[in-house]
Amino acid sequence: ATSTAQIFGFDPNLKLPYALQWNGSVEQGLGQSQTMTLSYVGSIGDRLLLARQLYPNLYGNPLFPTASALYLYATINGSSSSYNSLQAQYRRSLWHGLQMLTSYTWSHAIDDSTSNFTLTSLLRGNSNYDIRHNFQAAITYNLPSGYDNAAARAALGGWALDSRVSARSALPVDVLASTQISPSGASYSPHPNRVAGQPLYVDVSDAPGGRRININAFSMPAAGTEGDAGRNIARGFASYQWDVAFRREFRLSDRIHSNVPP
Repeated sequence: ATSTAQIFGFDPNLKLPYALQWNGSVEQGLGQSQTMTLSYVGSIGDRLLLARQLYPNLYGNPLFPTASALYLYATINGSSSSYNSLQAQYRRSLWHGLQMLTSYTWSHAIDDSTSNFTLTSLLRGNSNYDIRHNFQAAITYNLPSGYDNAAARAALGGWALDSRVSARSALPVDVLASTQISPSGASYSPHPNRVAGQPLYVDVSDAPGGRRININAFSMPAAGTEGDAGRNIARGFASYQWDVAFRREFRLSDRIHSNVPP
């Protein structure tokens, strides 16, 4: 008889994964109400768990036909990761009605495989969640409200302007070749080869962002082999968002306040 089965097993020498993290910061006051902080943050992960899809027929097991599969999930140690970042933060406490918090992070996340199901090989490269640049800002400005006239204070007092800015660079895109069949009969999608002299992107008018990945920059690898293009070499689209709100504070009593947007 022949069969295909799913079996949950564990390497008898399996060890717990671990992560090490470290950081260092330098902070400097800038005048009466401003502070600048520079930080380095790093981490590594090792002995990370991997899922493997095995083909028992390749090991001479007659109970499994060609291309049948024995699935083993998260059973072995074999992957690793690293993260390094430089971070800058600027803080301005409330002074003359203005309050601000801005931060910028440059980072690089690397691993063997962020998603490790049915991989044919481990390829170290940009992590799937590698965001190289990340900028965040929150700004609040309390509009002047010290009016001598009671009517002016009632109409114009208590107003504030809030702004939130978020911007980050694009996430990686993994370029894969078409599904192929290996000599053993298993299907897989290898990374392609890079074609020398061809740009990774081409400018077009009918695609979001005005560009797309250049298909002529890649060629199919030989059957059963992995191409030289690497993993997660392309990028998608960056993200930008800016929110603005007007806010007014109403005094209900000496102890109670209410912030209501217009």
